[in-house]
Amino acid sequence: MKIITTIRESDTDKVAMASLQERFKLTERQAQAILDMRLRRLTGLERDKD
Repeated sequence: MKIITTIRESDTDKVAMASLQERFKLTERQAQAILDMRLRRLTGLERDKD
């Protein structure tokens, strides 16, 4: 749940990636893999598109 919350609180993919890396000590590759799981659609920018 913490990962989803972190992504939802992010305005963009870039912010989400940086937040995941910082908060969970992930590498860029790990954070990208999480965002590639379609969780990136939870960011504020993507929610506004729907």
